[in-house]
Amino acid sequence: MSIETPNSIESREKDDSPKILVNFIRHSLALYDTYKKMLSSSDPLMAFDVKFQTSGDLTKEGEQLATVKAKEFLSSLNPSTDDLFFASSNETRVFETAQIYKKVATEIGFNIIKPDNTRNTFNDDEEIRILNTLSINHERGNKLVSSAFNSKNKRSEINWDAIPDKSIKDRYDKLCNLVDSNDQGNWGANWAKFSEEAKNLFPEFNIQTMETVHSKKFKDLGRLISFAAKKALKNYSGSGERRIVVLGFGHEDILMKTLTEEFNRNGLKNCEAIELPVISQ
Repeated sequence: MSIETPNSIESREKDDSPKILVNFIRHSLALYDTYKKMLSSSDPLMAFDVKFQTSGDLTKEGEQLATVKAKEFLSSLNPSTDDLFFASSNETRVFETAQIYKKVATEIGFNIIKPDNTRNTFNDDEEIRILNTLSINHERGNKLVSSAFNSKNKRSEINWDAIPDKSIKDRYDKLCNLVDSNDQGNWGANWAKFSEEAKNLFPEFNIQTMETVHSKKFKDLGRLISFAAKKALKNYSGSGERRIVVLGFGHEDILMKTLTEEFNRNGLKNCEAIELPVISQ
């Protein structure tokens, strides 16, 4: 599925320039242990911190799914003509998904283009560029509030004793009741439907709604992926007969407004890939 056309452009005006293709891929099945750790900590309202993350956040099924989907996706490309550039969110479940795809790509024989600087402060992998636009970076209070969008049996334990303002739990319970009364079936769809109510319930936090994420993240996604593509070109040593394929690994919330309003979808499947346009700068 493509968000827009065209799905690729000439990266430079010269005839011998390689073409660039960009694909957005959602992370695989995860444990979400970092979020559980945040919510059960002495500060459940804490903002996301990459250094607070746990490693190994994919489930065994998630690792297997990513391997299968990587092989499936890469079968549509050709190591004889396509060079790959990897970009990722700064969250471990996404980064680990990217690493699995990269491992499969290397085994097949694809050339991996290394970024000048990975911007990675939590892992020493030198072949995956961290992009903020692909990341969530939950601000204070957002992770706790957004956990209400999970279906009832999937919500994590929260250390409510560590939160002095008891009204926060009352408002959280109210949001949970709203979700439970009209559960859309998954976190993404519930967030899309109820994020505005959440923002109204928690005015003291900068709650990210579907609209705000779309305006801040999605509109910049193609442009910043293009930035990644330019970084790839900087270290590119091939010819115009080859293509650069940028693989950007992230979260479904970036695309949720487009998915719901233009494609009547209530989310992305794990490891689902969507081709994106490259926007010239």
